[in-house]
Amino acid sequence: MNNRTVIFFDIDGTLFSPKTGIPASTLEALSKLKEKNTDIVICTGRARSMVPQSIISIGFNGIIAGAGTYVEINEKTIYEINLENNDSSNLLEDIRHFGLIPILEGHSISYYDDETADESYRNVLNHYFREAKPYMKPIPKDYSHLNIAKASARFTENGDSVSLMAKYKDKYNIVCHGNVLIEFIPKYSSKAKGIEEYLKYTDIPIENTYAFGDSMNDYEMLKYVNYGVAMGNSCTELKSITKYITNDINDDGIYNALVKFGLI
Repeated sequence: MNNRTVIFFDIDGTLFSPKTGIPASTLEALSKLKEKNTDIVICTGRARSMVPQSIISIGFNGIIAGAGTYVEINEKTIYEINLENNDSSNLLEDIRHFGLIPILEGHSISYYDDETADESYRNVLNHYFREAKPYMKPIPKDYSHLNIAKASARFTENGDSVSLMAKYKDKYNIVCHGNVLIEFIPKYSSKAKGIEEYLKYTDIPIENTYAFGDSMNDYEMLKYVNYGVAMGNSCTELKSITKYITNDINDDGIYNALVKFGLI
């Protein structure tokens, strides 16, 4: 059994904010963890193609992406699954049918709707996925050969998100991010599943696991590890069901929690 400690970090709202970037205290904390030979791992809902290089370059031991549909350790892919093509095609058609705007997330390439004039959708692409631009393409006219792991749907003023979610509630884990975005994650996957694969490969015991997150797509991750920590800026629902809560992302939340756990 490997007696190392591993810490899993969500990206958006946990490691990174589109307005302020990665807090200096978080960068300091990650540096100290590496000095102690603690494994640090990205664990994000973003597909691998949408993980910014500026974050990867910090020097993580692994990347769990696509809400557990992809696991990479020391730049080696050890686990990867994708949607069946019929499933991705049907979901794309229904996102459009119900008046929402799709983002299709693949491990190598992700796809965006290049025909929409929706300004808020464009802003999301600019703020969150700017560094992923080389790995993003417009959704093709013929999408019968798309290779994606999950999909998201951007809210619109007249979109019927309720009917869309009702149609797919038995096929996907659906995470609603306020009135902004809906994630459709395959039922067979979660961030916890990605962590399970990471631990299986590294032989690190569950007793030595920690995780940080801020939204409901982090719930399974925070529940699965031994010490799951919700950021102070987390949604109310996540904080109500998580044992450990730290400060906001921009109030040294990660750094302060790691100090309290005696990890740095």
